[in-house]
Amino acid sequence: MKSAKSVEAKNQVVAIFVVKGAIVAELKQRNDLHGGRGSRRKQQLTYFL
Repeated sequence: MKSAKSVEAKNQVVAIFVVKGAIVAELKQRNDLHGGRGSRRKQQLTYFL
């Protein structure tokens, strides 16, 4: 038989994974749209002599 505390703890853990999964999905979507590194990516400069 499960105690009320263990059921509540399990529900909290499940809720945390659902929230984290949503955040990760949003980050992946943003990376797909804007590139994985965002503004930290340095543009390669080309020089012609």
